[in-house]
Amino acid sequence: MTTLTLTPNFTSKTLHSDGKVCVGEKVDVSVIGVTEAQSANLRVRFRYGGVTVAVYPLEVGDVWVYASSTATANMNLNTDLFRDLYEGFEDRDKLQCVIVVDNPDDENMYSSSQMQVGNWPAEKGLDVPYSLSAYQDDIAALKVSISEIEQGISDTEQFVASHTHNGGTSQQLQHGNLLGIGNNNHAQIDAALTAFSASIQTVSDSANDARVDLNAIKDLCAIVKAMPTTYAAQREARFAALIDGLIATLT
Repeated sequence: MTTLTLTPNFTSKTLHSDGKVCVGEKVDVSVIGVTEAQSANLRVRFRYGGVTVAVYPLEVGDVWVYASSTATANMNLNTDLFRDLYEGFEDRDKLQCVIVVDNPDDENMYSSSQMQVGNWPAEKGLDVPYSLSAYQDDIAALKVSISEIEQGISDTEQFVASHTHNGGTSQQLQHGNLLGIGNNNHAQIDAALTAFSASIQTVSDSANDARVDLNAIKDLCAIVKAMPTTYAAQREARFAALIDGLIATLT
């Protein structure tokens, strides 16, 4: 476990530190020469560029352990702000930080000094370095996967291009090449619709003619019924004559 011992000079507000720390570590910090009352609200901060990047106490429940004029605690230097400062740094790079010991509740500044904090090239989840023995096999498998992806992209592009409709800039698919459209083309369907329309008109004309003929028969029957004759035979003869005349006009 990394340890850091801090000895503040309350008069000159300077700080002597003993120990080396790296970002990302959890450090056992000891502050020497404080009273128990001071330890109740004691605070240790690491700052860089005027910004606090790590602090103790940090979370609810963080408390200093006090014994023999010394306050101790386990301080977490693995904060997002602190780790972000080392983004892109080399493994052994260091940053010159300011470490501060103070009491925020009493608004007392106890001491401060500069401290170099090293980079920690930590990696989580890496069990062993990658084995190069399977490098060629992995590359070959990757090439196959890339080839399959490229072929899929090419097939998709051709499919989309061949199905471009009105307004597209690539090849358009003719209606005659569509699947599931039945046995008749557009011209045949148009001709059938025209013939059907003409047939409906013929039926309509025939119905009108039949209606005229029926009205004529009705009128004829009314004329025969109203004829002043005494004998049924005479009425029938006249009726037959009128029917023959009507038939002659219809044909």
